[in-house]
Amino acid sequence: MKKIILILFLISVMFAQGITDGKRTMQNYFIDFIADSTLGTSNYGISTGQRLFQNEFIDFLEWADTTARDSCGTIKIHRIVTHDTITANSWTDCSGMTQFDSETQGGVAELNADGKTIDILKDGFYQFGGCLHTMYPGAGIWGSPVTILSRLFLNDSTELRCSQRGFNVSVSQDEEGIISYNGTVGLSVGDAINLQYYTNNGNIEFWSNSNFENRIAYTLWLIRCGN
Repeated sequence: MKKIILILFLISVMFAQGITDGKRTMQNYFIDFIADSTLGTSNYGISTGQRLFQNEFIDFLEWADTTARDSCGTIKIHRIVTHDTITANSWTDCSGMTQFDSETQGGVAELNADGKTIDILKDGFYQFGGCLHTMYPGAGIWGSPVTILSRLFLNDSTELRCSQRGFNVSVSQDEEGIISYNGTVGLSVGDAINLQYYTNNGNIEFWSNSNFENRIAYTLWLIRCGN
């Protein structure tokens, strides 16, 4: 992003004003900057006004880079091992989550040390979404009516609208299910969010199909999309 801005800037200077010796010095500085992608201080002999402009432009680039990251601040957490010890007939936190740096940016939220709670670090309007994968491994459950529900729970007190999903099914052998959810919510620093499940049958498990390379039990993600 920074390199594109710099290239456009240089082109505008060349066509709008021509290149005098002083401007050529500044041009050379920015070409050097593009080449090594550093934000260090130039050793070129630039007049005071040009140096001030240079420093202001570098400040702008740093601001633009930070703003671009913050505008899509994201966190995504998964459980990447089987969840097969199920609590029946009670809303229960999805646990054992892992946060991946490759899927998280902007410092807007983080996974708590408890492995199940997302702590909000920046006020804003957020999109949320995710999924739960269900399997029914035991013969004793086949043919039984099963209810599976999920929701997001805010600050241990509030169920988030649009996060509620669920289904009822009469389970057959090797059947699989998936619950997907998404919505929006305004959040503040210090808020805490948990993904929860409810089922009437403790013989299910949360886990995805063995043909997938990156198997998960469930996922929760947040994207900060506004103030």
